[in-house]
Amino acid sequence: MKIMRLTGLLLLVAASAWAGNTATQNVDVTVPAIDEVAVSGDATITFSTPSGGSGFSDATDASTTLSWTTNQSGREITIAYDAAHSGLTLKCEATSISGGTSGGQITLGTSAADFVTSIDNTAGSATLSYTASATLSATTSAYVVTFTIQAAA
Repeated sequence: MKIMRLTGLLLLVAASAWAGNTATQNVDVTVPAIDEVAVSGDATITFSTPSGGSGFSDATDASTTLSWTTNQSGREITIAYDAAHSGLTLKCEATSISGGTSGGQITLGTSAADFVTSIDNTAGSATLSYTASATLSATTSAYVVTFTIQAAA
């Protein structure tokens, strides 16, 4: 009988000790806003020498890609270049696109133009398809092309 009372008392003490040994904690998880854009490298466009009595034919390059990541909705990517060059016209189009909608072939200028639209919470990419046109007065030039991901206008 004493063993049963002692066992019952031990069970009662153990149960009450376990019941009071809990705690709660709030865990705050912060996810930063992400709007990142990158290019795979530099593009090179080389014109072929025209035959006598002819001008330059358009020259192209589609060897680079544009990639982006955003956890925001309602985003777009704009495109612009640093300066116009006499006798040259530069165009670019986002092709083989995933994670957005191409703005079509854009004639670049110093003012930003909508290049990729309808970007929502995605990691996307596109091939950059450049086309250059040159007059006979054009000279070799370098452009700095800027892509910016931002809230859609």
